Amino acid sequence: MKLETFDDFRSYFFDFYTSIKKGHEKTKMRDHLGHGLDHDLTVAMLAVFIAKNRTLAKKAWCAAMLHSVDRTVKENDVLHTMKEHSKHLSHAFSKEEINEIIEAALRHSERNKDNQSDVQITVMDADRLANLQSAVIIRSGQYRYMSPVFNFSYLSGKANPSSTYENPETVIDGLRIVVRNYIPQLRLPKAKKLGKIYASRLSMYIKSIEEDYELIGLKNIIP
Repeated sequence: MKLETFDDFRSYFFDFYTSIKKGHEKTKMRDHLGHGLDHDLTVAMLAVFIAKNRTLAKKAWCAAMLHSVDRTVKENDVLHTMKEHSKHLSHAFSKEEINEIIEAALRHSERNKDNQSDVQITVMDADRLANLQSAVIIRSGQYRYMSPVFNFSYLSGKANPSSTYENPETVIDGLRIVVRNYIPQLRLPKAKKLGKIYASRLSMYIKSIEEDYELIGLKNIIP
């Protein structure tokens, strides 16, 4: 069966999709920290877009739909929950293929390694792309609402040296670090091409903020 649109995938994997959607509906937004159904759908359709072939696209779509389970249930329940959702995939995949899908979801947050399947690589690239889209600007502010938007002393294109991926000092540093870290990690040809477009947009947005404060004499000051 040829699957291309979101409606195609939802219809073909309807029970699987419904099971995951219900799981999300039980989770409060503040608990999943940006890993709601909207994020899963974004990663899933990006996976379809960048996948090497249609068979891989189907597997990666399913793995992407599972990849936020680790944010919506307790750690000890993650594997069990993924298996319960995946019971609805038996019409489309063999037991071995379902295990491959689950493993890709479980391992999606790893750094690049040589022992990762094509399904996992596709989901990892799609997840990184989702976090390079323009919407990440809003999401970053929404989920880092306790952090300053920027530091006046670091408005020249570089992040505060104290900022890390896990703990950026400011929201804008988080965006800078995402662009810096994710682009070199993309592996699939379509992902690399799309990543450059997304990164360019984010970089232009960051630059526009720097220019706004340069215009009024507040760039790189020490307040």
